[in-house]
Amino acid sequence: MITLDELRKKASNLYPAVLRSTCTGEAFFPKTIPADKQPDADLAMLHRQLAPLVAASKERVGFGYTIRYERRKTRLHGIQDLPGAFVFETQADYLLFLEKMNEFNQFERDATSIAQQFPTLAGWLTAHPLRVVEYAGRWDDLLAVCHWFTTEWTPNRYYLRELTAPVHTKFVEQHKAVLSQLLDVLLEERVNTSANSFEHRFSLRYDEPLVRVRLLDAALPGFRDVSLPVSEFRAAHFPARRVFILENKMNFLAFPEVPEAAAIWGGGFQVGNLKNTDWLASAEIFYWGDLDAHGFQILDQLRGYYPHTQSLLMDRETLHRFQVDWGTGAPMVMNRLPRLTEEEHSVFEFLKNNNLRLEQEKIPQDWLVAALPTS
Repeated sequence: MITLDELRKKASNLYPAVLRSTCTGEAFFPKTIPADKQPDADLAMLHRQLAPLVAASKERVGFGYTIRYERRKTRLHGIQDLPGAFVFETQADYLLFLEKMNEFNQFERDATSIAQQFPTLAGWLTAHPLRVVEYAGRWDDLLAVCHWFTTEWTPNRYYLRELTAPVHTKFVEQHKAVLSQLLDVLLEERVNTSANSFEHRFSLRYDEPLVRVRLLDAALPGFRDVSLPVSEFRAAHFPARRVFILENKMNFLAFPEVPEAAAIWGGGFQVGNLKNTDWLASAEIFYWGDLDAHGFQILDQLRGYYPHTQSLLMDRETLHRFQVDWGTGAPMVMNRLPRLTEEEHSVFEFLKNNNLRLEQEKIPQDWLVAALPTS
């Protein structure tokens, strides 16, 4: 026999559909939940199981489910009237049984407000009724933020803290997830759908990572050492024909002078900040990273942005020349990096398989100078 707790769980599972029917106007009740279980063979146990179901039924408490009995012939107990199904005849019966009447009434008010202010959110309401319940009591503020974005927002003009919606910007920071869902619908083609962060997705200004650049030729015009936000770096044009991208900061600072050249501190996997930069695409690029599996992974990543990138001091000769300085690398499971040359891949495999690392700062300056291109 189904228990009262099991019946309550089955009824609870219907709740999203009940909320959804309120948005669509579809009739949902009466709703029948089958008993779905064979009665217990022990007659005394059967009556004990049935007692709480009867006690909580509409016939006893005035609301909730009505028990629909079926006359069945049992092998052990002869003919018995047993519950075959439980019927919630009205929405009120159902909500009172689950003790959700107040929650549901708030949902109706919130859903009505959302649909009236933003009819284009009707589909979102139907798809996400539990989100409306989750943010009960906060919809006035959420919709105020939506109004600001649909009437005042200008892309790439505001930091989040500059929003002039009549709510504290901390509220926006704390509700980015649900606001993202709403604004995806309301702003449509103006959304940067490839971005994950709220600021990127809705073209807000943010504290961008900095890219640090050194000019290696005193004859080149401009600052010798400058750090720029990524967007400004991509829009800038450095008068360098040749660019050296380095993983290690000290190697970047100590990099020798090279005619018509610049050095960029890549900062490991932060080389992703260097993509989509026109002036880099037309420069001769060298990447110098640690001689370890991750160093070659970064080289492969960089070649995904700039296929003409060359490696510097990431060869077998350099590796074995400074064997005394080998250390332990970081474990890596990637089998092949498709943008490496055959020689580079062979060094990568050796380092990965033996879990080795030669840090670039262990390579003497004179070895670097001798390896720099001269033309």
